[in-house]
This record gives sequence, structure tokens and C-alpha cells, in this order.
Amino acid sequence: MSARRLPMIRAKVSLTILAAAIVFLLGSAISHAQAVGPSPIKGQTLFLFSFIGAGPSTVMCDDAGNCTSTFTGKANGAAIGLNAAVSSSFTWNIENGGIISAGDICYLAAGTGTVTTKAKGQLTFSQVGLLCGPLDGFSPADFNGAFTVTGGTGKFTASVGGGGATASSDSNGFVLLFAEGSLTWKGAAPPAG
Repeated sequence: MSARRLPMIRAKVSLTILAAAIVFLLGSAISHAQAVGPSPIKGQTLFLFSFIGAGPSTVMCDDAGNCTSTFTGKANGAAIGLNAAVSSSFTWNIENGGIISAGDICYLAAGTGTVTTKAKGQLTFSQVGLLCGPLDGFSPADFNGAFTVTGGTGKFTASVGGGGATASSDSNGFVLLFAEGSLTWKGAAPPAG
């Protein structure tokens, strides 16, 4: 091997080792960053909780102005794993007036939802917030509010938690959902991801 190629090979090997070390360190930091301290509930761990989901939604309104949006999709997150089933439904009334600003109108909306994991159990929650959209057609629409854990099964039995939730829909009713907050569950905090 020529002396000229040796420094280039050493540089490539050094960069590869450096990149692998950075990935390992970041992965270690992320996987341990979830736990935030002892839980107020004996035998459970308090940790940061988030998930992101997507799927179709439908909206139906009756003659009295009561509207219901239902969403079903798939979600991924630290505590729920990959491809968890997520669903939610919330209602609002368009006859009770709304908040109008800059060409948009917002309504108070409230409802419930579930996240069902492949192996850890089911998490149920309530949600409340503002549902906003353009005055002309109300599409696309955005939800910005809060969720509160109301129950669960498996790892989520006796879980306590809550946080913020946002959702955005396009004109075809496709929804992107993001929730983030704190949660307790049985055992150690889950790995990140």
C-alpha cells in the first residue's frame, strides 16, 4: 500500500469511529432522558411522553349545529412503540358562536380517545381545546388543546398523565396528530423512540 493512501484510509476509519461514537452517545442520552423522577404512585415511573400519529377523519354536523369529528390512524412513540392504533372523537357546536380573528373561526371542542399498543395495553384520554379553521369552508382545520389520561390497561393500568395535543387536517380530512406531556406507568421508563 502506498504511503499516500494510508493517511486517507486512517482518516476514513477515524471518521467512521467518530460517527459511530456520536450515534452511540446520542442514542444512550435519548434512551435515558425519558425518566424525570419518582412517581407519585408507588410502583410506577414518571416520564416524558409523546407520540405522533396520522390517519383519516370524518366530520358530521346535525341540524342543531352539533358537530363530531372522528379520527382513526396509526401512531409511534416512546411508551406506545410502533404502529399503535390511535382514535379520537370530539364535538363542538357551530350555532353557539365562535371566536373570529384574521379570517379564521375557532370553537371550543372536547372529546375522548384511545391509544392501543401491540403489547403494552391501552391508554384512554379526554381532550379539550380550540378547533380553528377558515371562515370560508373551515378547511384545513387545526386543533390545539390538552389531554388528560383517564384510564388504561396493561402497563397503563393506574396511569396518571396529561399534556398538550395538536392536530392538523387537510381539505381531504387527513389528520396529523401530536401529543406530548408526562405519564406514569408500571415499571421503569420506556426507551425513547
